[in-house]
Amino acid sequence: AFYRNAEDVRVHDFNPASHSDRSYLKVYGTLLQCVHSDIGKHADHAAWARSDVPKLYRRCERTITVSGHFHTSRSYPTFTDALYIGLPSLVPPCPWHSQQGYKSQRQVKAIMLDRFGLRGDITVTWDKVKRLIR
Repeated sequence: AFYRNAEDVRVHDFNPASHSDRSYLKVYGTLLQCVHSDIGKHADHAAWARSDVPKLYRRCERTITVSGHFHTSRSYPTFTDALYIGLPSLVPPCPWHSQQGYKSQRQVKAIMLDRFGLRGDITVTWDKVKRLIR
């Protein structure tokens, strides 16, 4: 993402070489859990947050899990009070995923949080991104 002269925008660069395949960030009263989601089951993600970062989890009013391993458009069942958001992929699938029948939506999604939680999201298609970066 490109941000120029936007003092109200903060970008948190998660370190993929860190302790885990999961990252956590407190945004106001929301615990944002970022997972790749090719490990474990969706039902386990909220439990991971409780065990990975128990103090941070107790300080938050709500949990939102965002997953970057999203190949198909589907809804996820609710297993806990945590909200689950699958992030679509902007890039096309690799040859293996293509052979398995996966398709990329060629989209990118941004979520907007404030002190009350999730305020909304914006999804942009690859065609629109191409026009923006030209």
